[in-house]
Amino acid sequence: MNYFKSFLEILNEICPKKICILCHQNADPDAICSAFALSGLLKRLIPEVKIQCFSDGLNKISKKVVKNLKMNISTGYDINECDLYFLVDTSNFEQLGVLKDHVKEVSKPIIIVDHHQCHPEGKKISSLYIHDDSVCSACEVVYNLYRKLNMIPRSLDAYALLIGITYDSRHFILGTPDTFEAATTLMRLGANYEEIIELLRSKLDYSERIARLKAAKRHKIHIIEGWIIVVSRISAFEASVARSLLDLGADVALVASEKKKEKNVRISGRAKRGITQETGLHLGKIFQKIGLFINGEGGGHQNAAACNGTTNLNAGIKEILILIQKSLTIKGDLIQEN
Repeated sequence: MNYFKSFLEILNEICPKKICILCHQNADPDAICSAFALSGLLKRLIPEVKIQCFSDGLNKISKKVVKNLKMNISTGYDINECDLYFLVDTSNFEQLGVLKDHVKEVSKPIIIVDHHQCHPEGKKISSLYIHDDSVCSACEVVYNLYRKLNMIPRSLDAYALLIGITYDSRHFILGTPDTFEAATTLMRLGANYEEIIELLRSKLDYSERIARLKAAKRHKIHIIEGWIIVVSRISAFEASVARSLLDLGADVALVASEKKKEKNVRISGRAKRGITQETGLHLGKIFQKIGLFINGEGGGHQNAAACNGTTNLNAGIKEILILIQKSLTIKGDLIQEN
């Protein structure tokens, strides 16, 4: 599908006076920077348009980026007066957090710009689904949108795009040749990589360090065909804790949390590239199924995924292990070590 042509056709048909760009809850630098650069692109295409960006919270590094770029990211609910909505780095309503119910009520067109595993709801709710899961960041999708429209990002937009690409590629550990090519172009447009590395540097605060240590103490190990699958529970920092368990030696880390009063269940998964490349394991596909299993939504990439729901945490974890086992082997039971 030539979604670049469709993108322009939708803009010309709607002629929007106000656009809302929404990021996923607890937005990371890739989400807010893709929103920022997309906003710059839209303002050049429609000079008179008013654009506002929304997110249900920002993570710690994003707060630094917002301050550095002097971005205006709102956490309010005044999103009902827009002519056109964009969801960036977001494939379904559940990821919007407290904003999801407000967006569900609107009847205006929605365009999704995303790089995660293709989500059925994304296709269902959107007028246009600009999606590429072969890249490692939403900022790369936005960069390619600039490129296909024969537009050169301005220096500040180039800076934002390189921030998002650097963050989501884990400083290019996950980069492809196209990722490096995009980064080179953005640096030539004025994005200072050395400044970006310093901006993204973040010291773990006390509570996050404690969470990692507690998770390491509580973990359970499952061995499947020689691969080490680690499961743990914690009350916060699930993604950070999952990454730390990989550093400790796990091939796959699953970290879950549950807040019963709020009816909030979260599971985060991380996998090393060795296991996914050798076996074809895809956490994004597994977590998309588990999202429905826990009465919520899920998805992600081959090596990183998450799901949010309201119930069935224990059953959800067991189901993830079963699906991982099916991906890795067709025989044998899970072997648990203490």
